[in-house]
Amino acid sequence: MINLIPLFLGFNMMAISKSTIYKIASFSLLIIVLYLLSKKNGSSPYVFSIIGGSNHNNEKDKSNQEKNSWLRNIWSKLFFSNKEKQALIKELEENKEKLYQKTYFDKLTKLPNRMKLRKEFNAKKADYVKYEKEVSVFLLDIDRFRIINDLYGRGTGDAVIRKVAQRLRKILSGTSIIARESEDEIFIMIEDINAEETSQFAEKIVDLFRKPFEINEYKFYVTASIGISRYPETANDIDVLFRQAENAMFKVKKTTKNNYHIFLMDDADALERKRRIEFGLKEALLNHELYLVSNNQYRRNIWCRSLVALGAFRFRFDITGGVYTYSRRIRNDK
Repeated sequence: MINLIPLFLGFNMMAISKSTIYKIASFSLLIIVLYLLSKKNGSSPYVFSIIGGSNHNNEKDKSNQEKNSWLRNIWSKLFFSNKEKQALIKELEENKEKLYQKTYFDKLTKLPNRMKLRKEFNAKKADYVKYEKEVSVFLLDIDRFRIINDLYGRGTGDAVIRKVAQRLRKILSGTSIIARESEDEIFIMIEDINAEETSQFAEKIVDLFRKPFEINEYKFYVTASIGISRYPETANDIDVLFRQAENAMFKVKKTTKNNYHIFLMDDADALERKRRIEFGLKEALLNHELYLVSNNQYRRNIWCRSLVALGAFRFRFDITGGVYTYSRRIRNDK
């Protein structure tokens, strides 16, 4: 009888799926049934040569050939061929690459996205700490980009974004990563750069937008508002650095545009103060600690008394152990 033990030992049973194990068990059961039937019914030479072997030496080679051919035929039906396995592996690898590209890269510009930038930062953070490297995170927002989309179509806007990415690549070094965040926002992360070099690079970015972007027969003069955050100067976490760069960018948007601003600790203090006031006001409303105080000021003259300033409103509430007072006055200069 055929020794099937080497056949089973050739598999890594932990790596075989349940369906494959069922097939092997079915195959083994089929062999046993054929053997029993052949013994009971007098067995044909073919079946007996496969199961129990032949007693005729002159037929040994022929029976072995028939046996191997029959086993190969059954095996090819039960399991994938090598060619099919290779095709399946290739398809899985292609799907894996497509999923990777879709997850970590922008479809339009082929640039990495914010998720990829976060992954790269976290992967290199140990080296940043070990070698005391500084990192700057830039966020570029194209000013009035929506106007281009509205007047000339989204295709033209996409072409402008591609042109911007091409210009940025020309001035970036090998230690830089450029990523597209949204329709009109681009992130840049530069390693091993100090504060002075950060300002110089920001000036280079501003200069990139001085020349128009030519799309078909049109010339587009666009500018960018740039927000910058610094590791480890203002934050150690990449998501905090993203938020700080966004806050710095919005500060430029509200003022001059076409400029840059580096997020500083003063900005952090101002944001924290704003947050404390907002949350403190909500707490004051819930706890009935908000009240109005009238504190009008008058100016006297010979003929009459005129109102100089009106205390419009004031509220007092507790913030981290202290009392905060806010008031606003309306002046009357008439």
